[in-house]
Amino acid sequence: MLVFVLMYCALAAQQDSLAIPTPPIPDADSLTVFPVPDTIPPIFSPPEASPLLKVIDFELSADSLDFPVEYTASDSMIYDIENEIVYLFGNAEVKYEEMSLKAGYIEFNWKTNIASAEGITDSLGNRIGNPVFEDNTQSFTAKKLDYNFKTEKGKVYDVRTQEGDGFLLAGQTKFFRKNLGVDGQNDVAYSGEVIYTTCNHSEPHFGVHSKRAKIIPNKLIVVGPSNVHIGGVPTPLMLPFGFFPITKGQRSGLVFPRDFESSPTLGFGLRNVGYYFGISDYFDLTLTGDIYTRGSWGVTARSNYNRRYKFRGGFSVSFSNRRFGQKGTPDFSRDRDFLITLNHSQARQAHPTRTISANMTFGTGSYLSNNRNDATSVLTNTLSSNVSLSKSFPGKPISLSTSFSHSQNTNTRIMNISFPVVDFRMNQIFPFQRKKVSSGKEGWYEKIGFSYTGRAENRVSIADTLLFTSAVFDELRYGVEHNIPVSASFKLFKWFNISPSVRYLERWYLETLEKEFDPTLLIENDTIFSSTDPPEIDRIDRDTTFGSVVEREIFGFKSQRQVTASVSLSTQLYGQMGFGGGRAIRHVVKPSVSFTVSPDYTKDFWGYFDSVRVDTRTLDKEIYSIFDNGIYSVPSRNRQASLSYSIGNTLEAKVRNRKDSINNLKKIKLINSLTIRGSYNFAADSLKASTVSISGNTTFFKVINANMSLVYDPYTVDDNGRRINVTEWKANRRLARFRSANFTLTTRLNPNDIQELFRRNDGSQNNQQNNRGQSNRGGINSLNINYNLRLTNVFENGKDTIKITTNSLTLRGTSVNLTRNWRIRIGNIGYDFVNKRVTYPDFGFYRDLHCWEMGLDWQPERRTYSFFIRVKPSSLDFLNIPYRRNQVDPFGF
Repeated sequence: MLVFVLMYCALAAQQDSLAIPTPPIPDADSLTVFPVPDTIPPIFSPPEASPLLKVIDFELSADSLDFPVEYTASDSMIYDIENEIVYLFGNAEVKYEEMSLKAGYIEFNWKTNIASAEGITDSLGNRIGNPVFEDNTQSFTAKKLDYNFKTEKGKVYDVRTQEGDGFLLAGQTKFFRKNLGVDGQNDVAYSGEVIYTTCNHSEPHFGVHSKRAKIIPNKLIVVGPSNVHIGGVPTPLMLPFGFFPITKGQRSGLVFPRDFESSPTLGFGLRNVGYYFGISDYFDLTLTGDIYTRGSWGVTARSNYNRRYKFRGGFSVSFSNRRFGQKGTPDFSRDRDFLITLNHSQARQAHPTRTISANMTFGTGSYLSNNRNDATSVLTNTLSSNVSLSKSFPGKPISLSTSFSHSQNTNTRIMNISFPVVDFRMNQIFPFQRKKVSSGKEGWYEKIGFSYTGRAENRVSIADTLLFTSAVFDELRYGVEHNIPVSASFKLFKWFNISPSVRYLERWYLETLEKEFDPTLLIENDTIFSSTDPPEIDRIDRDTTFGSVVEREIFGFKSQRQVTASVSLSTQLYGQMGFGGGRAIRHVVKPSVSFTVSPDYTKDFWGYFDSVRVDTRTLDKEIYSIFDNGIYSVPSRNRQASLSYSIGNTLEAKVRNRKDSINNLKKIKLINSLTIRGSYNFAADSLKASTVSISGNTTFFKVINANMSLVYDPYTVDDNGRRINVTEWKANRRLARFRSANFTLTTRLNPNDIQELFRRNDGSQNNQQNNRGQSNRGGINSLNINYNLRLTNVFENGKDTIKITTNSLTLRGTSVNLTRNWRIRIGNIGYDFVNKRVTYPDFGFYRDLHCWEMGLDWQPERRTYSFFIRVKPSSLDFLNIPYRRNQVDPFGF
């Protein structure tokens, strides 16, 4: 303040009055100081017209930086004021804007704005602290680096940087930052003695070597004449030039073939070559194709889509055209197949009342076996689809849905298609239930409820070869079904549950069947010639048909109604046996009986059945239903008054829990279920009792599921093995005759299950962790084991003979890890003990070679195999050595 007062006095002594000057506009490189008013009153009163102070300008150097430079070091910093240099030792770092330079040693000249960085040698002679350069677009390490913060140019030696999914190694590199784009695509670098690789090892196992390269960060690497180095050794594989896209995120580009094939039948072929379109962040498209030198080809369009909180899915359309032999020759043939797959799932948050889902596999039955060799594709004999749209109505018990479904047997090549299918459903309601809650006892009538299901559909069953022909309309069947069940549930004597019900079913048809008898005689002559030369007529066989039945479809509305009434009674019985200390075995029995009645629909009252004569030699008639060719099943011909029974059993035990000292008892299930079922029809004229079935399920060692089913028949058979109305007790003095049995053992093993079985539990948490670590190093990832045994009673030579019709063991799974890098794949392998043969073995092995991978797949039954050694999936995965043998070739290796 005293300085300002003295200056003011000096100016006032020279001039009595001074005009107030206008402050100049400061230059861009000047530091302007403006007077600051003082709130402390001066020692003396200034003149009435007091002027402002003069503005003082400080000019900045043209070579100065726009932003401050920050530098630190953990060891020491030495300032050379005379030469304007600072030396940074130990974990040195220099920051400028968004750029950062770290190294063991950095020398920064603030006069030239150049930083030089390099690593240091520790006490053991190891090189540490190599320079690391980072900014918002790139990051790399080098042995030595020089960078000018003013010109934003730099030079590095022995640089290593990651670009995209690969690594770039260069002897010398010059790079320039242009600051014209926030994504760094305007920056550029020039390198010499370059190796581009996807191997992250300090000494790469392979790479594309070039004398010089141009790098645009996050966009592209362009190299000149190059060749592939493997293990540091140059190979004859040369490239005249190369473009390696390193754009981050989704991008379009070529799809290089990962499979080559040399087939004597098809010729040399390229598989899965095409183009990928990154259309948007939500949708993509891949077009690939297979092409062979002898005319076979195939195309596939595959897409995936995903909209968060909305939906996700994908679809693919594939077509293959295989040619065998030369066109115009007798051995020429052609296989044309297609396959369409679609999966779509809607997120739960997308819509509260409307849901769309799809899971479709649709195509010719031979596509999978002709184009793929894995066990899953070859052994699949059923293709199915289901696409549905459903709508619910909040606050109301109704819902509406429409769907398309299809099932296809690849062996018989028969398709069953239902489209469109419209379903209207009403959940069970209780019309007599009180709307307001009261303290009175609930009446029996309030428990009566009913629901409704309405279904309209079109259905066709046709061979897949006739799918796109007019025969589809000839085989089309359509109808409407209404189903109204009315039921109630009551308690009887506190221990029994009784449930009466009535079911009303009505079906609508637009066409029915009518049969007429044509008495015309049909005589067919079959001439048999002798074996003499020349041949002579030996005899003439005549086959006479005494009339025939002619079928006609009658178009017009026709309804079918069915009524069924039933009542069921069930309860539960408990039995327990104790062994002290809380240990016990408990047996639960759940018996139930039901009685069902329905009328005889062959009566003329219903009009569902008719009769037709079948032979001119007799007046006997055959009964048929007018709905035989309809979309729904025909009603039962005989009156039903059937009593059905079921006895369910479960067995569980309480045993000592050695793992828990507080809760020292635990429950285990000995038998999950054991059920006996059968029925008796009082209205039948013969064979009133049905077969008796026994089914059960249990689990062994927590991982093995055991299932069994037995069928016994209370009636005996005649000499031809046909069931007759004579009880087995009357004929052979036994309750029932054994008919069939089926036993299956299934398990899915993984390392944790095996540990749980054989681990020695000593209560130590460390021991459990050690065992868990051992299983992670090697073991079975997922192995499905299935054993199936089926016995059938065949009546031969007047006695029962039990034959083993099925006895097989099958293993399916993903892989078995032998070591960290070796893995065996078990697609499928089994043995049929009845036919004494191996069932479609499909297996292979895989070897992890760090940045490479090697594998072999083999299907000896089809004499197919494939071998590959290739770079792991990356921008360089076109480096691939595959070999494949197809199933169409006449020999194996």
